[in-house]
Amino acid sequence: MNMISAVLVKILLCALCYTAFPLHSYSLMNEEKNADSGIVIAKKVPGDGPYLRLNEIKLSAARHFKNKFPFVTDDCWLKIEKGYVAKFISNAVPYNVFYDNRGRFIYSASYYEAERMPQNIKKIFQKKYPGYSVKTVTEVNADEGTVYLVHIKTSEDFKIVQVVDEILSVLEDLDNGEADVIED
Repeated sequence: MNMISAVLVKILLCALCYTAFPLHSYSLMNEEKNADSGIVIAKKVPGDGPYLRLNEIKLSAARHFKNKFPFVTDDCWLKIEKGYVAKFISNAVPYNVFYDNRGRFIYSASYYEAERMPQNIKKIFQKKYPGYSVKTVTEVNADEGTVYLVHIKTSEDFKIVQVVDEILSVLEDLDNGEADVIED
């Protein structure tokens, strides 16, 4: 694994441990669940939930967010233990953007189905895992690069595969309901 890949893996592990709750599971918004994939899409409701006002957000976080996501007009901000999270939906894809307590960008995460997967990644999966179907994709973006967590399955097998620089690593392999964590 090259140096950049090692940094991206570290970013992913930090991202997964950053909050005390799952990256895409909040009960603070009205939620709509896609029946096929199980992806939860949060819908913003005016005045609903403990959302922050603009003056309650670190200025550096707000500036970074507006520069990185200028197309977003319906963002919701929450204060979390280790900083802030901005939530929004773009083209039916839920996004969470995390900042530390000083307003520095940590990473963004988006959640989508197989149809939205980048073609180069999709081709790798079709070649390496024929017979598997892609259920969901979590895309984690940091300044250092992008990591994908892809959930794939067959009728008797389920895997969580990490993709860094087009290199696949199985993080978890579930066979007949039993988990086997893969250690590198």
